[in-house]
Amino acid sequence: MAPKLGYWKIRGVVYFFSSTICKTSLRNRYGCCSSTTASNLMISCTCVDPHRTFAKNHGLMKNSPWVWTFQILTQSDTILRYVAESNGMGGTNPKERATLSMLNGTVDDLRWTYLRAVYSSEFEKLKPQLLSDLPNHLNQFDRYLSGRIWLSGEKVDYPDFNLYDLLDTLKALEPTCLDNYPRLKKYLTDFEALPQISAYMKSPR
Repeated sequence: MAPKLGYWKIRGVVYFFSSTICKTSLRNRYGCCSSTTASNLMISCTCVDPHRTFAKNHGLMKNSPWVWTFQILTQSDTILRYVAESNGMGGTNPKERATLSMLNGTVDDLRWTYLRAVYSSEFEKLKPQLLSDLPNHLNQFDRYLSGRIWLSGEKVDYPDFNLYDLLDTLKALEPTCLDNYPRLKKYLTDFEALPQISAYMKSPR
């Protein structure tokens, strides 16, 4: 049985799960819905409140997203690492795994800074400070990519999916935010040019 990925019908954190799965040989579908095959990589469907239906039927803790593979998994970081490590994108030894965990945690630090602001009822008041602080965060990623194609060097690993999604989200907030960071702009372009990712982005999904 192909793994099932369940989430609300929004982009949220599920985008980088979908793109991670798309980069692998896994077939993915959103649970609790009818689906039709879209390609040899993904299965497309219309999802109607998968979290509540699936959680009720399977006794799952009230959390989304979830993945159903050999068992039901929740928690964003757990799902991302599971998919990555199952497909050779999670490090091959303790040192590599620790480095990837550090990089992914650094991406999440910025993501939570962003989320605390945009989900606040005082977002318009917080936005100027968020944009003012953003260069400090972006600069460290831009410098880190010096001499590297991807965060871990020559190979795409799971923090890359997280970073790409976050940078793309920040561009939606402020379209010019990456203008002073040529490595980050190239990073986005290179990521979108990956064959599986390009096909996924051009699909109806």
